[in-house]
Amino acid sequence: MVRGFLYPFSTAWSDANLTYIMTTPASTYEIDMESARRLREQTWSFTLSPDLWDNLDIQEPLTWSRVIFDETSVNQIPNDQIGVYAFVLEHNTANLKLAYLLYVGQTRRNFRSRYGKYKRHQREERTNRYLVKQMLTTWPGRLAFYYSRIHHRDFVKPIEDELIAAFKPPVCREYPAKVRRPFKILDDR
Repeated sequence: MVRGFLYPFSTAWSDANLTYIMTTPASTYEIDMESARRLREQTWSFTLSPDLWDNLDIQEPLTWSRVIFDETSVNQIPNDQIGVYAFVLEHNTANLKLAYLLYVGQTRRNFRSRYGKYKRHQREERTNRYLVKQMLTTWPGRLAFYYSRIHHRDFVKPIEDELIAAFKPPVCREYPAKVRRPFKILDDR
């Protein structure tokens, strides 16, 4: 068992004493090391910028469909459409609906094959896409897969770029040119 004090935005580890100190105003918690590790794994940073949102410029209206990311949903996903997709963490607690956009991507093959690739990523022991793997395995039953068909193949990549530039999802690490430099600076903080 670990004893620590919680204050906003600050954490510290002390290996010698096996203590984990997190920060939030004047609360004391005892937390075991496994719980502390999981809490650290479940802590993500978001960029919430109305300035970026207001600059969203897409060439085609988006109509989103949603499924829970699990084994049973694969047959609900079209195998004859291309477009953009997103992973959103959703939770309803105390009658408050929470949603966090974690990732935006695109496919020029079809949604079902792309979904299948993510299911394989989820099962792989080792991957070079650590953040994707973490996103897919950390919140079972709470991760939703949204997808929106794009009728013009040439619009797929520009629309993906616009969505990433507007929302900076924390799992996305390849940024469009117009925001690459400031986003990389934010990532390095």
